[in-house]
Amino acid sequence: MKALIVTGGGWHPFEKTSPMLADWLKERRAAESKIVESAEGITAENLQWADVVIVNHQGAQDKLTDQQGNMLEDFVKAGGGLVGIHSAADSFRENETYMNLIGCEFVKHDPMGQVRININEPTHQITAYTPDGFSIFDEIYQCKIHGEPKILASVKWGEKVFPMVAINEIGKGRVFYLALGHDERAWSDENFRTLLMRGIDWAYKGNVRKTIGCGLLGVGPRYNMGQHHARHITNAFGLEVVAACDLREENVNKFKEDYPQVKGYTDADKFLADSKVDLVTIIVPHNVHFELAKKCLQAGKNVIVEKPFVLSSEQATELIELAEKQNVMLSVYQNRRWDWEYLRTKSVVDSGEIGNVYYMRINIANYRMPGDEWRSYKEISGGMLYDWGAHHFDWILNVIDAEMEAVFAATHKVRWGWCTNEDNATVMVKFANGAIAEYHTSNVFAGEWDFYVLAAGSKGAIKISKMDSEARVIKYDADGQKIAERIIPGVEHGKYHYRYYQNIADHLLFSEPLAIKPQQSRRAIALIEAAYESANSNQAVKPKFV
Repeated sequence: MKALIVTGGGWHPFEKTSPMLADWLKERRAAESKIVESAEGITAENLQWADVVIVNHQGAQDKLTDQQGNMLEDFVKAGGGLVGIHSAADSFRENETYMNLIGCEFVKHDPMGQVRININEPTHQITAYTPDGFSIFDEIYQCKIHGEPKILASVKWGEKVFPMVAINEIGKGRVFYLALGHDERAWSDENFRTLLMRGIDWAYKGNVRKTIGCGLLGVGPRYNMGQHHARHITNAFGLEVVAACDLREENVNKFKEDYPQVKGYTDADKFLADSKVDLVTIIVPHNVHFELAKKCLQAGKNVIVEKPFVLSSEQATELIELAEKQNVMLSVYQNRRWDWEYLRTKSVVDSGEIGNVYYMRINIANYRMPGDEWRSYKEISGGMLYDWGAHHFDWILNVIDAEMEAVFAATHKVRWGWCTNEDNATVMVKFANGAIAEYHTSNVFAGEWDFYVLAAGSKGAIKISKMDSEARVIKYDADGQKIAERIIPGVEHGKYHYRYYQNIADHLLFSEPLAIKPQQSRRAIALIEAAYESANSNQAVKPKFV
């Protein structure tokens, strides 16, 4: 892709956002960008060079000649892409040809503030799986419409509705306008970036979107994980379940009752030889994750491994290096990165509302006999900490942004004698910035506990109760007086889990950054390794990957 970025003007930090956009295009699309500082850069030579023209500009003092407007129209009609960002609707307004191309003309704006964006077209590739009603801090343009663009997203302001995402097809070309993006606060928003990059892809037309064929290696029947993955794959725009493989033919047949279109296999080699399978999700017991992931990577498939990644950091490193060598994607199904408890905690900590976090604790405990399944046997599971710990250590390592210095742990075997997993485990992690994290998990804990996640900072804390399904943010002033307490309601469990597979689709099809990188999951595995080494030696241990 070759992108001509037309920038300049007042009231907006174009000197920051235009180079930022060029960097995104280079990193995510391997695109070559040319930034021109005014309308003078819209020349026949530059239009002949470009595949897409991006207007990130406010043109009150900058004029577009009739000839330039006509050249731009000819560029689009011949198959070029035109993208307008925010104040592009307030640029070159005297040029009727340009206004008709962009499709939206600035009238006025309201003060900067937090607003909710409504998704009108949830199945279009630009807006697919962008959360309806997402919130963003921005300056909202009230625009009048030129022609008949298709409105993919909008905002309601009083009794009126204004376009936020508008598209049009003119001749052989495409036009995309995004009304958001006043300054760096909007540009740092994940949903803004997603809409912008997808819109550029759509306008460029270099994104003839194929469907990624997904195969499930292991389909159940325990916990219905085959159906769980298939449901999220099916709901992700750009992915399709095409094959399923399980050692037990009855499991494959049961799965095909819900997904009759898939090709069923009981032989992994034949499954991996299926050319329609681009991506394999591995849903098998922990102790065979490494072996099967290696086999899939060697077959040239993109791979998702159910958590935990593997049972050792050495195995993780071997798979990461193999994926890089094969030039395929490797990720771990850390879907609980989208649990509301984590999202709320991460958001509050990152905002600085509770100050510098010095302590974090996660507690998931009960008094309950483990089931007679993989969670009970250490030779299969790797141990108690590889279960919920694989998720919760991932949370801790992403909330506390520092290297691990030391891990100290203790485990207990208290009651369930037939079970080879531990009954209770407590882990403490010390970070280089001085922060401490504690993790407790148990099947023999009869005590009362009133929190699930707690993060304490220099100005207050966030506490999430599993009992009440809500978060409390408590703040104190410099004199130690309580100044605020607010409640953040929880949401339906698993509501945001779909974002994992949508990110996979966007990564493979649009080169969006991978949300769950294998190096991150390896770090959690290294922490678990260090915890078991500490429990066995009764000494603090530094993880291999800090």
